[in-house]
Amino acid sequence: MSTHLTPERLKVIQATAPAVAANIFKITPVFYDKMLGENPALYEFFNKSNQRNNRQPDAFGRAISPDDKDAGGQAATLSQSVLAAVAHLEHLEGIAGPAQRILHKHAALGIMPEHYQTVHDYFLKATAEVLGDAVTPEVADAWSGALLHVAEFFVKHETDLYDATTTKAGWDTRQAKEFTVFKVENASNCMKSIYFKPKDGKGLPAFTPGQYVTVKHNPTPAPHFAPRHYTLSSPTPIDGAFRISVRHLKGTEGNPDGVMSSFLNSELKEGAIILLRHPFGTFTWESSAAFSNVAFLTAGSGITPALAMIKPMRDAGKNVVHWHSDKSPEAVAHANEIEATGAKCIRYFDGRANFSTDNLIEQLSDAGINLADSQTCVYLCMPPAMLLTVRDAVEAAGVSDKARCFYEPYGPGIV
Repeated sequence: MSTHLTPERLKVIQATAPAVAANIFKITPVFYDKMLGENPALYEFFNKSNQRNNRQPDAFGRAISPDDKDAGGQAATLSQSVLAAVAHLEHLEGIAGPAQRILHKHAALGIMPEHYQTVHDYFLKATAEVLGDAVTPEVADAWSGALLHVAEFFVKHETDLYDATTTKAGWDTRQAKEFTVFKVENASNCMKSIYFKPKDGKGLPAFTPGQYVTVKHNPTPAPHFAPRHYTLSSPTPIDGAFRISVRHLKGTEGNPDGVMSSFLNSELKEGAIILLRHPFGTFTWESSAAFSNVAFLTAGSGITPALAMIKPMRDAGKNVVHWHSDKSPEAVAHANEIEATGAKCIRYFDGRANFSTDNLIEQLSDAGINLADSQTCVYLCMPPAMLLTVRDAVEAAGVSDKARCFYEPYGPGIV
């Protein structure tokens, strides 16, 4: 047990956790509003559109409660998250494996130890504001210790991750690096593929198919802008370049177009210099190593991990079926590349209203995928609501072992 988590503090935390959890839906907005309002530079880590759409608090919760299936229950999710964190306080090293996704996301953003102190300070302030006199000096001290204990865990593992990637990459991966836009091409009728080479002429760092790079660029007049993560959309470099494939996000229901996707699709030109961070991510093809059959299910931009992972899966001798939903055949990015791997391809273009998970499961069965077979794993990359629906369906069809289901949503909706 660290010096931050004494037996006395732990007893207070356990006694007060239910009260904190019951009010977390009130605490979290205050926490974000105060922290970001008084520290606008932190918008370089927090997507403003997620704040505007009230998505960031949901992401905060689901990052700790990956088994929650309520797509809209922000309060319930965050309550479970607090209780889950408290339950693991004495054994955080035991969750180092499941925490890898968060650790990689933090490294991709460039999170540093001092950021944890800021989170600590503002979470305590928000809790005190919401709970009032219930937050006695003893309670505040105990929760301070808990937060510092968790921060210590993350800082240690993130430092190890930075050090390991720095050694292999040849540059300090705590920092972004300058890349030159080598080529821009149409990936589909609504996506561009952009190729990047290191400006210094040195070789690219190794990456695992499925990992993403982070584009650290501000295309706005605002002083701060959160970077965006994009999967490397090929299993290996092409002509010595990284490739990302980005869908141009069009605003609906009064929402604006995607700022970064508009810049990358409409404004970025060959020869431009862009800052990229080192590849990170745990949603990779390596998770399929123990399986013979793979059902790779994607929608829209979710095809980019498939572009990276299906070829190495096929090269390893796996039977792969790729089911993909999109607006039209013309919207499918680099469709010929997946077809060239020999994977069985199923395409769905009939819209959300007509979508049926029963039909999806039947199509997989017809293509030779037995979801109940312990040698079958499932990869999902879709918008959050669709992913939750499909995940429930494949579990009901036989993928009851969560070790056989790997998934990545768009945005911060779930983990």
